[in-house]
Amino acid sequence: MSAASDGNGWIRPDSHVLIVVTTRSRDPRAWGSWVQVRELEFLSDEAGAAVLRSLAPQVVDAGGRAAEGLARRLGGLPLALHLVGTYSSSSFARWQSFSAYEGALNAERGPELVAGLDSVSPVDPRATLSHVWELPLDSLASQDVPGGRRLLYLLVCFAPATPVPRDLLTSDVEGASFTTTLRSLNAVGLVEVGRSASGTDPSAAGPVPAASSLSRETLALHPVVVDICRAHILALPPRERAEIAETAVQLLAEAARNLRDARPSDWLAWELLLPHVAATVAWLAAHLGTAGLEVLLEVCRRAFASRWGIGSQSAPEAESLARAEVEAARLLGEGHPAELAARHDLGNAFFERGRLHEAEDLFPAVLAGRSTLLGPEHPDTLVTRDRLIGAILPQERFAEAETLYRELLQDMVGTMGAEHPETLSTHVDLAYAVGMQGRAEEAADICRNVIETGSCILGESDVRVRDAWDDLAMWVNEMGDHAEAERLCRELLEIELRGLGPNHPLTLSTKANLARAQQGWGKSTRQSRNCARYS
Repeated sequence: MSAASDGNGWIRPDSHVLIVVTTRSRDPRAWGSWVQVRELEFLSDEAGAAVLRSLAPQVVDAGGRAAEGLARRLGGLPLALHLVGTYSSSSFARWQSFSAYEGALNAERGPELVAGLDSVSPVDPRATLSHVWELPLDSLASQDVPGGRRLLYLLVCFAPATPVPRDLLTSDVEGASFTTTLRSLNAVGLVEVGRSASGTDPSAAGPVPAASSLSRETLALHPVVVDICRAHILALPPRERAEIAETAVQLLAEAARNLRDARPSDWLAWELLLPHVAATVAWLAAHLGTAGLEVLLEVCRRAFASRWGIGSQSAPEAESLARAEVEAARLLGEGHPAELAARHDLGNAFFERGRLHEAEDLFPAVLAGRSTLLGPEHPDTLVTRDRLIGAILPQERFAEAETLYRELLQDMVGTMGAEHPETLSTHVDLAYAVGMQGRAEEAADICRNVIETGSCILGESDVRVRDAWDDLAMWVNEMGDHAEAERLCRELLEIELRGLGPNHPLTLSTKANLARAQQGWGKSTRQSRNCARYS
């Protein structure tokens, strides 16, 4: 049989006949130079909302915002919009509003909903979502591209609405095989391949980027494709399902293997990985064996810790990640080290969002569990003690916090050493408790010692050193030396702007300290406006 591009089959050049073909194959080379290829776009949110409202007019949606939100979640895919609208107008619809349906999709129930939608049009099986997206995979398999389904199933293990770094998968599928499979999935519209920073076309054949870089090229999937593929994964025999889940976890672990949560050069990689870690923990944990789950939770803990350096520690996503970690860790049993670590992270999330009483209520149980399981002097136990005092400190219980910090530091120095990063951080917190009781000079001396020690051990770029530096400027200003405080702030700010950016919490704190120092020194309004150049 001749190829369509030969022009000798049923598709051929003819000035008197217009032939319109709908297809998922969007490579112009497959059709010939004489064919006009028009790639159809997905429907806009407004148009998608109109489809939903026309098919389900009885669903109340004042202003149309809920319909637009659901259309956005469905990616503007006409068939998905048609099926969801038809389902919503039926007598057996489980969700009575568009927003409730979108909420169910976002709550990792996409596979369940896809299965329900496939029963909406039983008369025509070709009009089911699964059929439409399985056809190109079957076609690729018949063309000796058997790895397409496996690669697609691995991709959907990660965050559906976030591009996946291509390098995340290259340790599993190597070289030309990976490139061929990826190009084939891209050609039938199942995977969108982003362009690299250099502007080259990543779908073209060529060397695979180094696994240590997670920012060159990205792969994206339509959200409905993710839901469909996840439904298929869940329908696989347990052994096959577990193999996919275990491989996805191995890929995440390999990507994070050489990363450090406190190393600035690694923060971009962590930022790219975080949504995929969160998605994997949220929906895949229940399908892992004990060993795989422990590996996933370890990556999750490290990703959670990296948010401080990234500057996203107070974001709502932090609590969502911590809660997902707790739910996953419970599969290992209450009192398991990973379960205690997950609740520790949840306490941190409460603290970071200003919910101090919830944090103070949670940490004692974690502390008791870690003391029993690991021992009272284990580093993890000591860190939980530190976080518990940290929840007390902002409640203006400064004298109580000072006493607890001094007791803790004795144990930390004895167990972890005076130069350990956690010990240095606790010294900075002690300085705050001391300074807030009116002993600014003593607080400044503590911060100077941390900066001196930390700079030698960790380097000036370490966030703990910068944190101590920022607090030193605050206490120097409290002592009345506004000029020295301004000098410290300006010097630190230049470093932070280069390494952290203008909107990192530490940068913002230093800006505020600079403004206070200038105000205390009696600078004119014109001089104070110089702060704006750091914005």
